[in-house]
Amino acid sequence: MFEIDCDLDAICGLTAGNYPARCHAHRAIDMLTTMRIADEFKFKLIFEHATECEHIMEELVKRKIPVVIGPTFGSRTKIEVQHKRFNTVAAAVSAGLLVAITADHSVSPLRYLNVYAALAIREGLSETDALKCITINPAIICGVENRLGSIEKGKDADLVLWNGDPFDVRTKPHTVWINGNVVDQSIMTFPKLW
Repeated sequence: MFEIDCDLDAICGLTAGNYPARCHAHRAIDMLTTMRIADEFKFKLIFEHATECEHIMEELVKRKIPVVIGPTFGSRTKIEVQHKRFNTVAAAVSAGLLVAITADHSVSPLRYLNVYAALAIREGLSETDALKCITINPAIICGVENRLGSIEKGKDADLVLWNGDPFDVRTKPHTVWINGNVVDQSIMTFPKLW
């Protein structure tokens, strides 16, 4: 009998191409460094946050690296996020990258993901692309698009029907289905912000 070294097992799976590394990086210089290491050791990447991805878009596109951008909502409290902007999502989509928008819960509450997408729309992202950035694109990035991210036969039946435009802050969920079952309306209320 032998012991498995979980750390080495994870690295072996990464370098064998079984899954990508999900790298937390805001700054362009950190993303470039990670790309150099990935090139050297031949593994795939996904960048989480990607605040400064506009500065290195050509490199990201060349390598076809997906980016999960955010949280963009909130203050610029540290140097890594000094350049965050809501038009970064539109620029990355326009460049041809696979893009998702993240709330980075609990830093920015997940329940406002549609608001973060709406702010990206305000800065040039199309509504169609905004919807993709919070539905099918994250599913593809996570490798679960065969179950989640779009309305198709055979996929999980988790859906939200809104009482208006989902990108309007006044809109509320009208009906929610999880696994094809309607969720009790009484649990769909959100707590106050303060």
